Amino acid sequence: MYFGWTWSRGMAFFNDLVRTIAAVEGMDEMTVRGIGIRIRDGGYISKSGRGLSAAQMNNRDKANLLIGVNASDTAIEAGDSVGHYRNLRLAQVWPPRPKFKGVIKDVFSSNRTFGSVMEDIVEFCASPISDMDVLGHHFTNGFNFKHEVLTELDDASGFDEVITVALNFRKPEKTATIELKSADADQIYLNVQYGLPSKEATSDRRDVTTITQKTLRAVGQLV
Repeated sequence: MYFGWTWSRGMAFFNDLVRTIAAVEGMDEMTVRGIGIRIRDGGYISKSGRGLSAAQMNNRDKANLLIGVNASDTAIEAGDSVGHYRNLRLAQVWPPRPKFKGVIKDVFSSNRTFGSVMEDIVEFCASPISDMDVLGHHFTNGFNFKHEVLTELDDASGFDEVITVALNFRKPEKTATIELKSADADQIYLNVQYGLPSKEATSDRRDVTTITQKTLRAVGQLV
């Protein structure tokens, strides 16, 4: 989805994306590459020639590799995981009936899938030509934060100093959530859940993998 913002464009290739995710998430590069190759072979990452003719990574590619890396336990299951998580639909929102505005109202509309929402958030994290923090701008103006939080944002040097944007991948339930919370994680302001717990999730163990705007910005700004 295009929101009217203009970003500088460059050439980020598959290997650049692999290295960036491995570095920011503290993962072994070969592990990320193995997952990426599996996803690419499944049609979820652009693929063409070699060298300068190789496919440049777009927001869909970036979102899909993030899903594959964080929602999969092994490279073998990565393709199925990306397909499943991309198609998750909005299940519930807390607090109920939040007053979304502008772009954020469109992002969290009920007809959007988790995959398309991730693509939008990655796009918000791209490097704009101006100095505006697009991610911070959209969430600050699109969500009904309490007055004291808005005051903190006004006084802070940047959005990330006050607010954490967290994406949580839950296994084996196979659901995902997007949260806005205080930077110290003491308060949750918004929780948007995609998908309902899988009926196949019968094991007692539960795992949650979380990434924040630190990863999203690193990937979004990769050009």
